[in-house]
Amino acid sequence: MSNIVFENVSYTYTEQPNLSNIPFAVKNINLTIEKGSSVVILGHNGSGKSTLAKLINGILLPTSGKVTVNGMDTSNQENILEIRRTVGMVFQNPDNQIVATVVEEDVAFGPENLGVPPHEIRSRVEYALNAVGMSEFRLHAPHQLSGGQKQRIAIAGVIAMKPQYIILDESTAMLDPYGRREILDTAHSLNKNENITTVLITHYMEEAVYADRVIVMNDGSVVMDGSPAYVFSNVDKLKAIGLDVPQPTELLYLLSKDGHKLPAGIMTVKDAADALEKYLLKGE
Repeated sequence: MSNIVFENVSYTYTEQPNLSNIPFAVKNINLTIEKGSSVVILGHNGSGKSTLAKLINGILLPTSGKVTVNGMDTSNQENILEIRRTVGMVFQNPDNQIVATVVEEDVAFGPENLGVPPHEIRSRVEYALNAVGMSEFRLHAPHQLSGGQKQRIAIAGVIAMKPQYIILDESTAMLDPYGRREILDTAHSLNKNENITTVLITHYMEEAVYADRVIVMNDGSVVMDGSPAYVFSNVDKLKAIGLDVPQPTELLYLLSKDGHKLPAGIMTVKDAADALEKYLLKGE
């Protein structure tokens, strides 16, 4: 079965035999992430979202419960290599994932370590660089690239290993708005055009707008799970756990609180403008 499944998963970073008093980074998580979907996991620092990401490909193993990737249990060491081929991870700092002095050599590094034949490596590198829009930089030195370009090269290095899933763990956190937009566009393209399941871990609300599904975490637990429109229609609940909402959502929320009959869950500037125009033309 092609999906990622969490069954009653808890994890603690504390090594103590008495589990009754241990703080858990994640607790009693039950989730299924379907193949081909685009998922965003939101939460403030310490909410457990990055721990969840590391549990997916066996960087961390559950303290209790079970995580399976396409039916493979992450706790079984015999599965780890295949799981890490299936699930690619892109981390916050691209400099930690770039290992070569030339872009195309860096992208080739992963397949080489998997024992992929040289002719296949060449085609994979070309495919991966095209997928992230970086083919013209193949002979550049990575250190000369912008932050967003470096992160796209890190993603290309993961793509070259042909994963079915890519987990982007706070991969936009160190980037400026333009760099963040580059990575979001790349993730969206990989999901829609290459059918790669993407899981984006972030605390930027705007990055969740175009996902298929948004999972909100707080204090190690899943507190909301649904479409972006559903999640962002619960403004009070999000604010209660210290999260903001996209600015268009906030604007219509405040106007609604002031007595204006406007729809909830509006997330983009265009949709907010359309809703306001419709409202004003009705003269309510």
